[in-house]
Amino acid sequence: MFVGEGDPFRTNRRFKLLSAGSEATRLSTAFDSVTLYGRDPGHSPDVYGKVGTSGVSIATLEDMKALYDGFDLTAPATSVSMTINGLAPTILAYFLNTAIDEQLDAFAAAEGRSPPPERRPGSGPGCWPPEYR
Repeated sequence: MFVGEGDPFRTNRRFKLLSAGSEATRLSTAFDSVTLYGRDPGHSPDVYGKVGTSGVSIATLEDMKALYDGFDLTAPATSVSMTINGLAPTILAYFLNTAIDEQLDAFAAAEGRSPPPERRPGSGPGCWPPEYR
């Protein structure tokens, strides 16, 4: 299913409706033109009427978290694809941070505590090459 419409909450509801009862979750995301061009939907009067049209509007990490809320992004049966061009590095960073935060929250809920520092993403000895430490 190729979905993206309005704000991230609306698209999230649509993802949940379309994936209900499926063995596998396929989240194919369409972004609006404002997101595709990296514009800020809150401060640009020239984008009025284009925000959330023909795709979902994502401008912040919080938007990305709302978009995929309730989905296990690291599950083997979950597939996420995104149609994005020039803003791909930013959108990918939002997505990866969303997946990492989701797993940290799941660990905290299951264990009743945060993971120890050495188990947190980006903090282990093998995360960064020695020349960058």
